[in-house]
Amino acid sequence: MPPKNIEISATCRGIGKNLYVFVRDEDWEKPVTQEDVDKIIQVFDHSTPRDPKRGIYQIATEAFGEPPDKDKDPKVYILISELGQYHGHHFDGFFRYVDQTEEEYSNRLDSLYLDAHNPSSEYHLGVLAHEFQHLIHWRYDPEEENWVNETLSEVCMILCGYYTDKRHVARYLKNTDRPLVTTAHGGTDYGACLLWGTYLYERLGLGFLGAWVKDTAKGIQGFHSSLKALGQGGRFNDYFGDWMAALFLNDPRVYDGLYRFRSVTLPSPPSYQSFSSYPLKKEDSVKGYGIDYLKFNLRMLHTDRLRVTLRADSPEFFVKVMKINKEDPSLTEIQGIHSAKIDLEIDNRRKLYQEVVLGITVLDVTDAPIKYHFTASEVADNEVVKTAIVAGSRLGPGK
Repeated sequence: MPPKNIEISATCRGIGKNLYVFVRDEDWEKPVTQEDVDKIIQVFDHSTPRDPKRGIYQIATEAFGEPPDKDKDPKVYILISELGQYHGHHFDGFFRYVDQTEEEYSNRLDSLYLDAHNPSSEYHLGVLAHEFQHLIHWRYDPEEENWVNETLSEVCMILCGYYTDKRHVARYLKNTDRPLVTTAHGGTDYGACLLWGTYLYERLGLGFLGAWVKDTAKGIQGFHSSLKALGQGGRFNDYFGDWMAALFLNDPRVYDGLYRFRSVTLPSPPSYQSFSSYPLKKEDSVKGYGIDYLKFNLRMLHTDRLRVTLRADSPEFFVKVMKINKEDPSLTEIQGIHSAKIDLEIDNRRKLYQEVVLGITVLDVTDAPIKYHFTASEVADNEVVKTAIVAGSRLGPGK
């Protein structure tokens, strides 16, 4: 470090059905041991926490496809070496695309790299699954947008039983205004990608994930063409809106489990702003494909009727409205509203809801956060109330 091309000496310390394990000579037995090598072979070839009868190789190839064969050898090369750190970031492992080219510093191998510090730990085995997806993805779609590639690598870890990026999930849930969809290579949020990929896997299945890997259209366009190829309905923004609700609700009793996670547990609910005193007026901002959550307590209302208005500086402003019944979650109501001008009125005289939560985003990639302002006030007893007045389109779940 800093990152540069160097030449090292390494020796093959183990051969499996689908891999060679090389260890840099300087790292052999200090700290890498034969036990580490044997465990990596066992997990890659034969057994994972998710399935004791299938290794990482079988799970990943069945889900995503076969890896490339740059070197005319079906086995994957795993090189374990001290990778070091740079600008405070420690490198746990990586796929080096240059090895798939004829460039000067290419090894011309189907290879993955793993750090030498405790390489057979659950965490580093999850890294191995993550990087293996990157290798497979390179074969089918080497120019895919980074957030898509990272989403599929994170879900590959979950498919193999390695929920070892939970710290990234916890970090994301503390600040969900971190865009899922990005154009910058370094702007990807691993926690958002893990939760998004897991939700898609549970909602759309392995067939969709495999189709998305193989589809050469980029980003959201590839998402749409993959849906179309499988005969699935809906659009990217529909699923994104449902995911917003799932992050907050995560309850199998709401809409027959549409808004929940089964493969992972969330370490906490997402952060939100909470309001219980009205009237109020506030201004805030949200990034494109980031999320803000606003929670309005209905228990403190004198009239049991609340009016919320929102105005935004973008026509792609989107709000997921969740009217929540905590006592009987099956009565929770959800709708999506896509408009820069929203007027919402909630009539709670039947005491169906204890709170209303608004998930707020902009359905577009933005260079800067988009400003919005909102008000909330009680509706007077003598004022005629309408169940919902919405300027813009109304979307139900998955519609």
